[in-house]
Amino acid sequence: SLESYLQALLRLPPVIQDDTIWGFLDADLATAFVPRFLCRSGTPIVIEKCFANLERVTAKDANLFRLVNNAVLDELVVFAQTEANEAACADSPQNNGLPQTQTQSPLLQAKLHCRLRFCTVLRPLISHDSARRTLVEGGVFGALIALLCRASEDYEAAPSDDSFGEVYRSVIVAVTDCLQRLLENTQGGAMLRFCQEEDGFAALRRMAAVESVPLHSIAASLVWHSLHNPDVVSVFSGTSARGFPLLGRLLQSSDLRARILAALCVSSTVRHEGALDEVQREEALKALEGVPADLDTAEDEAIRRTAVVLADRAHGCLTANGSLRVEGTHNTAVDRDTA
Repeated sequence: SLESYLQALLRLPPVIQDDTIWGFLDADLATAFVPRFLCRSGTPIVIEKCFANLERVTAKDANLFRLVNNAVLDELVVFAQTEANEAACADSPQNNGLPQTQTQSPLLQAKLHCRLRFCTVLRPLISHDSARRTLVEGGVFGALIALLCRASEDYEAAPSDDSFGEVYRSVIVAVTDCLQRLLENTQGGAMLRFCQEEDGFAALRRMAAVESVPLHSIAASLVWHSLHNPDVVSVFSGTSARGFPLLGRLLQSSDLRARILAALCVSSTVRHEGALDEVQREEALKALEGVPADLDTAEDEAIRRTAVVLADRAHGCLTANGSLRVEGTHNTAVDRDTA
């Protein structure tokens, strides 16, 4: 029958990607964009076009229902998981067939833009109750954490003169924003599920590793926003205190913001009634002893740097030997590197 024939045609990706079948069915483009995404294949350039089309769908709230089904939402999670396993940087040993010439590479640019467009599509779905539940149950939080780590690794591996440096950073910002939105819209529930049902603590500890300094403040911020949920506090400070090694690493970070957020996390846990026993409370409070001095030192450094910059602009003159001489002060030379 004609119906069976059409059903068979709609199972073929080349047919799905062709405008002819949708014209025959008198379907609008928004209807066609979703199955085209599900049947996507080929290069990042082709996949980016699919995401660009989905962006057009999600731009109107009235069209959002087209994406709120398990097939599409699961595929979005799969995309994030797949991207997390593929390096975007051509210099990376895990590069998956991307060209070895970074400069103005269309494939590399398309791959990075795919990640950005993915986040753009994901944001309105995170705000949709039904879609958000399906995404969280499908493991989107863990997939985004993995993608964030990959994006950071790609950025660090890229040459210093890479023309796509700003795009790398934009991907990190976009993925982080999606994670924060998930935490806000689930009141920390996404983190709770991540730590209980997935290998959440291990993933967060990787973000807090010594070599992952750019991710330290992000990890600390995610934990801080999660601890507003009492169940997350219980998971972090339970019988084995699984969250404390993570917070301990962040307290030792070279990133001041990460250290402060980690200190707030520890303080929040200490203040949560019944979360810690007496021994754990003492250990937590001891870990916070150095924070005030740390803040004082950071403030002094900031004041000193500001004073040097202002002096440089207002009264200074740069000498031939690279020192900064400031007129009208007792300290006549300030090393520029120190400044």
